[in-house]
Amino acid sequence: MHNYFCDHCGAALDPGEICDCKQQPEESERRIVTYSDWEAAGDFSKAAQPGDYVEERIVDDMRDVLPPAKMERGFLQVGEPYSHEFDPETGHWRGTFPTFVKEGQNWKYCGNCFIGKTTPPPAPIRR
Repeated sequence: MHNYFCDHCGAALDPGEICDCKQQPEESERRIVTYSDWEAAGDFSKAAQPGDYVEERIVDDMRDVLPPAKMERGFLQVGEPYSHEFDPETGHWRGTFPTFVKEGQNWKYCGNCFIGKTTPPPAPIRR
């Protein structure tokens, strides 16, 4: 019987075992979402998951649709909120924006993040 469970995914673990659910794949092993993948899915959120690399054409298209909410060298947040989530840091509801960061030669999709952040807000606790 397992006595330990992963705090992140709930997987049963043996004593001393470390869950690999949160390990990021090596850069060369990461999936690259293409513009064709996006078109086939019909919705960007169905085509890409946080942590996926995306073609630069996707980032350019996101940047050109609306003025960016925030843009710096190697950082882009799309200009309209995807959703509004509770921010435990401020105690207020805030908009989240599709976020992209440049890692080496690739653009990485970070998910829908608060302005200036590169990690999505924590999932709400459901009771």
